[in-house]
Amino acid sequence: MQIQIWYTAAVPCPTVFIHAWDQNGGVWDLAGTLAADGVTWGFALSGTTKDQRDVQFKYPFANNVWEPDTFTRTAPSLEATELWTEDYSARCATQAPGAAATFPTVTVNAVRAPLQRMRGVCLGASDCRNPYQRVNAK
Repeated sequence: MQIQIWYTAAVPCPTVFIHAWDQNGGVWDLAGTLAADGVTWGFALSGTTKDQRDVQFKYPFANNVWEPDTFTRTAPSLEATELWTEDYSARCATQAPGAAATFPTVTVNAVRAPLQRMRGVCLGASDCRNPYQRVNAK
């Protein structure tokens, strides 16, 4: 098993450690290597575990205490050889973060145009009938 783990901390850190373990009793406590971007830390885990989904890991929290167990991370698939992680999340991405997504804009006319075609048919017209009103009430 070879897994490259990338970690981006919420606040700058002089050093970052990872604590990892597997179901077979393997334990890793590694110091990270700062990447060229100056904010991402890298960790290379290697071992004899056949299924890397059995490997779990977490980072130190405040005051050199390990994160709570709710943030314990695992590899999401057997094919994952590189993972990207962040603070305060158990999520492990299998692709590097990219540029921010852009969403198409919706104009008001796209919603209003179908309603304008119906004007005079029933919307606001005086001949609209209430289906619950009795016509020949005496």
